[in-house]
Amino acid sequence: MTKKRLFNASFEGSLNLEDDTVSSKFIDKNLQEAQEKEKYRGTFKLYIWVVILTVLFIFGPNWLLYEGSYYIFHHVQNKLIQPAIYNFLPSWVFLLLGTIWLLVILIGKRFYQQFILIYRGQFHLFVTYFLWLLIEWNLFCLTGFFSTLGLLGTVSFLIVNFYLAYLIFRSRCKNLLKIMYDEEESNSKVNNFVIKIVNYFIILLGLFSVLWLCLKTFFIFKVEAGSTLGILGLIAFWFFVNIMFAIYESYLILPFMLRGFYQLKYPEEYREWEGKSLEEWYGKKYLKKHPELLKKGL
Repeated sequence: MTKKRLFNASFEGSLNLEDDTVSSKFIDKNLQEAQEKEKYRGTFKLYIWVVILTVLFIFGPNWLLYEGSYYIFHHVQNKLIQPAIYNFLPSWVFLLLGTIWLLVILIGKRFYQQFILIYRGQFHLFVTYFLWLLIEWNLFCLTGFFSTLGLLGTVSFLIVNFYLAYLIFRSRCKNLLKIMYDEEESNSKVNNFVIKIVNYFIILLGLFSVLWLCLKTFFIFKVEAGSTLGILGLIAFWFFVNIMFAIYESYLILPFMLRGFYQLKYPEEYREWEGKSLEEWYGKKYLKKHPELLKKGL
């Protein structure tokens, strides 16, 4: 029996994704707005807008994080935090991540069926760009807080943060599996025991990292209570942004991208399900390069 996975569902199982009440409204609204913009695809006006919006809202925020990291490393002098000893976001990292993002867009040009164009654009925005932004956000925060937290405190903080993000993602995957396969996966007693042990370990590690930060703050820096709460608030905000990203991607974007994946996997089944003609579904450009679809009478 084939193991139930997110990418192994049948066509009928993939249709069950539409029953996901958490993401359905977001997806329907997003698809509707994207469909309205599709009529401008290929026009000169759209290309100009894409370039402007990409510079302002794609490269812009990431560039600001790069500049912020540079400023913190070279200029910030504050009693609250120790001077930055590493710049975790140098210019070459910004350029490398930006280049990778552009390369992914070029690779995505291979998928030009009409039905996938909306998902392709949303993938470059909500998945690859957000991932780029998340990486730079964490590197920016590392530049600012690494010397304050210390190596042990930073590692503990990141382990707790990303483990919680993993738990959110895993929980959502199980939920989507239940929706697609219409049944609930069961965990063995051994797995449950291991999970509990790991959870207790992470809780203790989290408490230790907080204690470590408090000791460094109160006994090394000796700053006033207001400043202490300020630095704790900033670190908590770093933690909060990572968790919110995990929730957003897991509960809204993951099921959205799964719909696009299954339309690529079962293109004809979805075409018939939606009652579209070959030209409406694949587009003239794709059919011109794949005449076998017309010859087979699909």
